[in-house]
Amino acid sequence: SLLAEPAVRLTFGVALALVVGPVGAAAAVVLAGWTALAVAQLPPRAKAPRPRRAASAPTAGARTNPPRRSSGLASTPTAGVVGAFLLLAVVQSQDVLLANALLPDAEAARFAVISTIGGAAAFATTTVPLMLLGRRDDRGALDVAVAVAAGLGLAAVVAMALAPGTLAGLAFGDRYESAGSLAVPYLLAMALLGVARVLVAHACAIGRAKPLLWVLGAAAVLHVGLLGLLGGDAAGMVTATLAATAALTAGAGA
Repeated sequence: SLLAEPAVRLTFGVALALVVGPVGAAAAVVLAGWTALAVAQLPPRAKAPRPRRAASAPTAGARTNPPRRSSGLASTPTAGVVGAFLLLAVVQSQDVLLANALLPDAEAARFAVISTIGGAAAFATTTVPLMLLGRRDDRGALDVAVAVAAGLGLAAVVAMALAPGTLAGLAFGDRYESAGSLAVPYLLAMALLGVARVLVAHACAIGRAKPLLWVLGAAAVLHVGLLGLLGGDAAGMVTATLAATAALTAGAGA
Protein backbone atom coordinates (compact mmCIF):
# COMPACT_ATOMS: atom_id res chain seq x y z
CA SER A 1 0.00 0.00 0.00
CA LEU A 2 2.92 2.35 0.69
CA LEU A 3 4.13 1.82 -2.87
CA ALA A 4 0.72 1.95 -4.54
CA GLU A 5 -0.19 5.41 -3.24
CA PRO A 6 2.79 7.36 -4.66
CA ALA A 7 2.74 5.26 -7.83
CA VAL A 8 -0.79 6.45 -8.63
CA ARG A 9 0.10 10.03 -7.67
CA LEU A 10 3.11 10.10 -9.99
CA THR A 11 1.36 8.48 -12.95
CA PHE A 12 -2.32 9.44 -12.99
CA GLY A 13 -1.58 12.54 -10.93
CA VAL A 14 0.88 14.01 -13.38
CA ALA A 15 -1.25 13.04 -16.39
CA LEU A 16 -4.46 14.50 -14.96
CA ALA A 17 -2.65 17.64 -13.79
CA LEU A 18 -1.39 18.25 -17.32
CA VAL A 19 -4.76 17.62 -18.92
CA VAL A 20 -7.27 18.95 -16.38
CA GLY A 21 -5.15 21.12 -14.09
CA PRO A 22 -5.40 21.39 -10.28
CA VAL A 23 -8.77 19.63 -10.17
CA GLY A 24 -7.32 16.63 -11.98
CA ALA A 25 -4.31 16.56 -9.64
CA ALA A 26 -6.59 16.65 -6.60
CA ALA A 27 -8.72 13.85 -8.02
CA ALA A 28 -5.60 11.75 -8.53
CA VAL A 29 -4.56 12.27 -4.91
CA VAL A 30 -7.94 10.95 -3.76
CA LEU A 31 -7.68 8.05 -6.19
CA ALA A 32 -4.21 7.24 -4.86
CA GLY A 33 -5.54 7.01 -1.33
CA TRP A 34 -8.37 4.70 -2.34
CA THR A 35 -5.95 2.55 -4.34
CA ALA A 36 -3.69 2.14 -1.33
CA LEU A 37 -6.72 1.18 0.76
CA ALA A 38 -7.75 -1.40 -1.83
CA VAL A 39 -4.26 -2.90 -1.79
CA ALA A 40 -4.32 -3.02 2.01
CA GLN A 41 -7.62 -4.94 1.87
CA LEU A 42 -6.22 -7.74 -0.31
CA PRO A 43 -6.23 -11.08 1.50
CA PRO A 44 -2.79 -12.26 2.63
CA ARG A 45 -1.11 -15.08 0.79
CA ALA A 46 -1.78 -18.46 2.32
CA LYS A 47 1.34 -19.98 3.85
CA ALA A 48 2.17 -23.62 3.45
CA PRO A 49 1.09 -25.54 6.56
CA ARG A 50 3.93 -26.36 8.90
CA PRO A 51 4.29 -30.02 9.90
CA ARG A 52 2.80 -30.64 13.32
CA ARG A 53 4.69 -32.55 15.91
CA ALA A 54 2.88 -35.26 17.80
CA ALA A 55 1.86 -33.90 21.18
CA SER A 56 2.00 -36.10 24.20
CA ALA A 57 -1.22 -36.50 26.14
CA PRO A 58 -1.42 -34.29 29.22
CA THR A 59 -0.97 -36.04 32.49
CA ALA A 60 -3.77 -36.17 35.02
CA GLY A 61 -4.16 -32.91 36.89
CA ALA A 62 -1.91 -30.98 34.48
CA ARG A 63 -2.98 -27.43 33.61
CA THR A 64 -3.36 -26.54 29.95
CA ASN A 65 -2.72 -22.99 28.82
CA PRO A 66 -5.46 -21.33 26.74
CA PRO A 67 -4.53 -20.22 23.24
CA ARG A 68 -2.86 -16.80 23.24
CA ARG A 69 -4.71 -13.98 21.59
CA SER A 70 -2.90 -12.27 18.75
CA SER A 71 -1.31 -8.99 19.76
CA GLY A 72 -1.39 -5.69 17.99
CA LEU A 73 -4.28 -3.60 16.76
CA ALA A 74 -6.73 -6.51 16.84
CA SER A 75 -7.20 -5.82 20.55
CA THR A 76 -6.83 -2.03 20.39
CA PRO A 77 -9.99 0.14 20.29
CA THR A 78 -10.18 1.57 16.79
CA ALA A 79 -11.73 4.85 17.92
CA GLY A 80 -8.72 5.62 20.10
CA VAL A 81 -6.27 4.99 17.26
CA VAL A 82 -8.28 7.10 14.80
CA GLY A 83 -8.66 9.91 17.34
CA ALA A 84 -4.96 9.93 18.19
CA PHE A 85 -3.80 10.21 14.59
CA LEU A 86 -6.52 12.75 13.80
CA LEU A 87 -5.25 15.00 16.60
CA LEU A 88 -1.70 14.59 15.29
CA ALA A 89 -2.90 15.86 11.92
CA VAL A 90 -4.59 18.81 13.64
CA VAL A 91 -1.38 19.78 15.44
CA GLN A 92 0.58 19.51 12.21
CA SER A 93 -1.74 21.65 10.07
CA GLN A 94 -3.50 24.20 12.26
CA ASP A 95 -0.62 26.70 12.19
CA VAL A 96 -0.91 27.00 8.40
CA LEU A 97 -4.67 27.49 8.60
CA LEU A 98 -4.38 30.18 11.28
CA ALA A 99 -1.50 31.88 9.47
CA ASN A 100 -3.66 32.23 6.35
CA ALA A 101 -6.48 33.65 8.45
CA LEU A 102 -4.54 35.99 10.76
CA LEU A 103 -1.37 37.16 9.05
CA PRO A 104 -1.06 39.85 6.37
CA ASP A 105 -0.68 38.47 2.86
CA ALA A 106 3.11 38.88 2.72
CA GLU A 107 3.70 37.20 6.09
CA ALA A 108 1.18 34.46 5.31
CA ALA A 109 3.02 33.70 2.07
CA ARG A 110 6.34 33.68 3.95
CA PHE A 111 5.00 31.23 6.49
CA ALA A 112 3.57 29.07 3.71
CA VAL A 113 7.10 28.74 2.34
CA ILE A 114 8.40 27.83 5.80
CA SER A 115 5.69 25.22 6.35
CA THR A 116 6.30 23.72 2.91
CA ILE A 117 9.98 23.28 3.73
CA GLY A 118 9.07 21.87 7.14
CA GLY A 119 6.77 19.40 5.47
CA ALA A 120 9.87 17.61 4.19
CA ALA A 121 10.71 16.52 7.74
CA ALA A 122 7.09 15.85 8.68
CA PHE A 123 6.31 13.62 5.70
CA ALA A 124 9.70 11.87 5.71
CA THR A 125 8.70 10.22 8.99
CA THR A 126 5.02 9.62 8.19
CA THR A 127 5.38 5.90 7.53
CA VAL A 128 7.84 5.14 10.34
CA PRO A 129 5.09 4.55 12.97
CA LEU A 130 3.52 1.87 10.77
CA MET A 131 6.27 -0.54 11.84
CA LEU A 132 4.88 -0.35 15.40
CA LEU A 133 1.13 -0.60 14.95
CA GLY A 134 1.11 -4.37 14.63
CA ARG A 135 3.57 -4.99 17.45
CA ARG A 136 3.11 -5.34 21.18
CA ASP A 137 5.80 -5.63 23.85
CA ASP A 138 8.57 -5.12 21.29
CA ARG A 139 10.95 -2.59 22.79
CA GLY A 140 13.50 -3.17 20.03
CA ALA A 141 11.04 -2.03 17.34
CA LEU A 142 10.22 1.10 19.35
CA ASP A 143 13.89 2.00 19.76
CA VAL A 144 14.52 1.55 16.05
CA ALA A 145 11.47 3.59 15.07
CA VAL A 146 12.40 6.46 17.40
CA ALA A 147 15.97 6.42 16.10
CA VAL A 148 14.83 6.45 12.45
CA ALA A 149 12.33 9.26 13.01
CA ALA A 150 14.83 11.35 14.97
CA GLY A 151 17.60 10.66 12.46
CA LEU A 152 15.50 11.69 9.45
CA GLY A 153 14.28 14.82 11.21
CA LEU A 154 17.72 15.90 12.37
CA ALA A 155 19.18 15.24 8.92
CA ALA A 156 16.64 17.66 7.44
CA VAL A 157 17.46 20.26 10.12
CA VAL A 158 21.21 19.98 9.52
CA ALA A 159 20.84 20.12 5.73
CA MET A 160 18.76 23.28 5.97
CA ALA A 161 21.03 24.88 8.57
CA LEU A 162 24.06 24.59 6.28
CA ALA A 163 22.65 27.03 3.70
CA PRO A 164 19.16 28.20 4.72
CA GLY A 165 18.92 31.27 2.49
CA THR A 166 20.37 29.54 -0.55
CA LEU A 167 18.06 26.53 -0.37
CA ALA A 168 14.96 28.64 0.22
CA GLY A 169 15.92 30.96 -2.64
CA LEU A 170 16.53 28.09 -5.04
CA ALA A 171 13.18 26.50 -4.23
CA PHE A 172 10.95 29.58 -4.01
CA GLY A 173 12.83 32.54 -5.47
CA ASP A 174 15.06 35.29 -4.13
CA ARG A 175 12.23 37.14 -2.35
CA TYR A 176 11.85 34.25 0.09
CA GLU A 177 15.53 33.77 0.97
CA SER A 178 14.87 35.30 4.41
CA ALA A 179 12.41 32.50 5.15
CA GLY A 180 15.26 30.00 5.17
CA SER A 181 16.52 31.01 8.61
CA LEU A 182 13.07 30.48 10.13
CA ALA A 183 12.72 27.15 8.34
CA VAL A 184 15.48 25.66 10.52
CA PRO A 185 13.57 25.83 13.85
CA TYR A 186 10.37 24.88 12.04
CA LEU A 187 12.09 21.78 10.68
CA LEU A 188 13.11 20.98 14.24
CA ALA A 189 9.45 21.29 15.27
CA MET A 190 8.44 18.84 12.54
CA ALA A 191 11.23 16.48 13.57
CA LEU A 192 9.85 16.49 17.12
CA LEU A 193 6.39 15.84 15.70
CA GLY A 194 7.79 12.81 13.85
CA VAL A 195 9.17 11.38 17.11
CA ALA A 196 5.86 12.10 18.86
CA ARG A 197 4.04 10.24 16.08
CA VAL A 198 6.18 7.15 16.77
CA LEU A 199 5.40 7.34 20.48
CA VAL A 200 1.69 7.68 19.70
CA ALA A 201 1.81 4.61 17.46
CA HIS A 202 3.53 2.64 20.23
CA ALA A 203 0.87 3.71 22.74
CA CYS A 204 -1.83 2.57 20.29
CA ALA A 205 -0.11 -0.78 19.81
CA ILE A 206 -0.01 -1.51 23.55
CA GLY A 207 -3.58 -0.34 24.11
CA ARG A 208 -2.74 3.01 25.71
CA ALA A 209 -4.31 5.28 23.10
CA LYS A 210 -7.06 6.57 25.38
CA PRO A 211 -4.87 8.36 27.97
CA LEU A 212 -2.72 9.72 25.15
CA LEU A 213 -5.78 11.45 23.67
CA TRP A 214 -5.66 13.84 26.65
CA VAL A 215 -2.02 14.66 25.90
CA LEU A 216 -2.77 15.23 22.23
CA GLY A 217 -5.84 17.33 22.96
CA ALA A 218 -3.91 19.48 25.43
CA ALA A 219 -1.11 19.94 22.88
CA ALA A 220 -3.60 21.04 20.20
CA VAL A 221 -5.20 23.57 22.58
CA LEU A 222 -1.77 24.80 23.70
CA HIS A 223 -0.74 25.21 20.06
CA VAL A 224 -3.78 27.35 19.27
CA GLY A 225 -3.21 29.47 22.38
CA LEU A 226 0.45 30.06 21.55
CA LEU A 227 -0.41 30.89 17.95
CA GLY A 228 -2.88 33.49 19.22
CA LEU A 229 -0.34 35.01 21.62
CA LEU A 230 2.79 34.89 19.47
CA GLY A 231 1.45 34.65 15.94
CA GLY A 232 1.73 38.26 14.88
CA ASP A 233 4.23 37.31 12.20
CA ALA A 234 5.88 34.28 10.65
CA ALA A 235 8.59 34.15 13.32
CA GLY A 236 5.97 34.03 16.07
CA MET A 237 4.13 31.23 14.28
CA VAL A 238 7.35 29.21 14.12
CA THR A 239 8.07 29.78 17.83
CA ALA A 240 4.55 28.72 18.81
CA THR A 241 4.73 25.54 16.73
CA LEU A 242 8.16 24.60 18.09
CA ALA A 243 6.99 25.07 21.69
CA ALA A 244 3.80 23.05 21.10
CA THR A 245 5.54 20.12 19.39
CA ALA A 246 8.22 20.03 22.09
CA ALA A 247 5.51 19.85 24.76
CA LEU A 248 3.68 17.15 22.79
CA THR A 249 6.79 15.01 22.40
CA ALA A 250 7.65 15.34 26.10
CA GLY A 251 4.08 14.45 27.08
CA ALA A 252 3.92 11.46 24.74
CA GLY A 253 7.27 10.25 26.02
CA ALA A 254 6.10 10.55 29.61
